[in-house]
Amino acid sequence: MAQLATRARALGDETRLKLLHLLMERELAVHELVELLDTGQSRVSQHLAKLKSAGLIRERRAGREICYSADPSAVLAFERDLWEFLHTPIRGESGTEVALQPPGPGDFEAAGGIENIVPLAFRPQPVPARVQRAPRTRPHVLFLCTGNSFRSQLAEAWARTLGGGHLVAQSAGLEPSRIHPLAETVMREVGISLAGHYSKGISPSLLASADIIITVCGSALGWFPLVQKHVRQEHWPFPDPTALAVSDEAALEQARNVRDGIRRRVEVLLASLQTAS
Repeated sequence: MAQLATRARALGDETRLKLLHLLMERELAVHELVELLDTGQSRVSQHLAKLKSAGLIRERRAGREICYSADPSAVLAFERDLWEFLHTPIRGESGTEVALQPPGPGDFEAAGGIENIVPLAFRPQPVPARVQRAPRTRPHVLFLCTGNSFRSQLAEAWARTLGGGHLVAQSAGLEPSRIHPLAETVMREVGISLAGHYSKGISPSLLASADIIITVCGSALGWFPLVQKHVRQEHWPFPDPTALAVSDEAALEQARNVRDGIRRRVEVLLASLQTAS
């Protein structure tokens, strides 16, 4: 609880939120952050100190400069801890315990729809009617990343599993390679097989068929193509555990954090589509 509160306070500032967003994408020196945020060096340094004190960022000395980057495990841990805190049993004034548990496999169907699972606080506003493509009964969602080997594959798998046939989910990459073994491992842990999945490149036909395009890495966001006005665009910045210079055990733990974080994002996406339909 104490760590959750500390990190929540550290993020309770617009500039620090922007800083963390930038540092989730890449490592940056103070002078680069000053230029990007168009603010004074002392102000940037103060905000960095607060984020570092909360354990959300880390630093690395490169010659005379100090470079900063977000700590992916800490950021994902904060998201997980906040989610778990908001779903643990609470005791009201009458002493009645109200259990709010996170959804599990099969809960969506049993509850009669995702709108009965996702807490009200996590429901986005309905998608404006102008972004809906009337002739379609199922929205087409395209997840994009660099290699289509981990993050976008997990997002596609979660969307297909939790969507219950109410959407069409696909994924692709800027430089398609192969499905990383970590992706298969962590999804197998939750009972989802990636058999039949393969790494695909971005094609005009995939882009043309998409109603919603979601980038899950900075490279894909920077490349993002021009799309028609009706296409809904989102960015989910997740770190790539397959690129971290850590032990196999640490990489597996990071992969699990990313897997669970992507699931939560997919659940919110499905809730918004349910609300808009």
